[in-house]
Amino acid sequence: ASNRFFHPQSNLGFTPGGWLENYTDVGRILNTTLFTTLKKSFGKVGSSLTVGTAVDDRRNEVNTIYGEKLYLPDYNSLNNTDLTTQRTRVTLTRTRLVGAFAKAELSLNEWLFVNLTGRNDWSSTLPTANRSYFYPSAGVTFNFTDMPALKGRLGPLNFGKIRASFAQVGNPAPAYKIRARLVSQTSTGGGFLYDFFGDNPALKPETVESYEVGTELAFFNDRITLDFAWFSKTISDQIVTQRLSYGTGFIFGLLNGGELNTKGLEIQLGLTPVRLPNLRWNISANLTKYDTKVVSLPANVSEY
Repeated sequence: ASNRFFHPQSNLGFTPGGWLENYTDVGRILNTTLFTTLKKSFGKVGSSLTVGTAVDDRRNEVNTIYGEKLYLPDYNSLNNTDLTTQRTRVTLTRTRLVGAFAKAELSLNEWLFVNLTGRNDWSSTLPTANRSYFYPSAGVTFNFTDMPALKGRLGPLNFGKIRASFAQVGNPAPAYKIRARLVSQTSTGGGFLYDFFGDNPALKPETVESYEVGTELAFFNDRITLDFAWFSKTISDQIVTQRLSYGTGFIFGLLNGGELNTKGLEIQLGLTPVRLPNLRWNISANLTKYDTKVVSLPANVSEY
């Protein structure tokens, strides 16, 4: 809750005999996740399967009361304002995201791991035709120093891991932006007019797709460690706010468009020059470098 009070002699610049505003903002987030996991070993191969569902339900209500022309300049109360200037406004926002997911994992002798995931979401903020969207991921981890044929036979290298992964994520739209909405007017006569945002019944979810390849190495019983990763991330069908032609009757619209690609690498080097029973000295250094390229712009415009 908040109260804003401006005296008639305030230096605000716009003081119509003083004014005040009271508002309360009440939000509720309800998250529910239900899943089950099954595990089974087949000799040297371990496996697990997880399936479940999730619900994200959000409700936000803002109540605002406004009044001008204070009767008593120092009395902070809505009852102290001119009745003809009083305005109330209630803004209610509700969204719901329902998902179903599954995850499968396989391991071989604790040195080779494979995992696969898949999730489907249904979003209330997208058009009915595009409300459902699926996104998968996959990863492989190879701890080659734990292989019987290599374990203890790689000289100063006491630990080595190679990993690779692919992931895709879908993002929904903001609430109440796919159809033009009516808003109340405070001008003479009242009534309703269309808001600034126009329709887009073909809006699709935004997609983020990423790849990563990396390795972790440790030498001389973990006195020297190296973590290296190369990654690429592409954002496509971005949900952006585009300015529209006034001939449409609106000012803004949500559009799918534009594609960004980011590629880079991350390197982390660790050293442990001193390792005693009561004293340990660790030194670490890291480097991150990436480049982002604008592949395309919304609505194929030349600049944005």
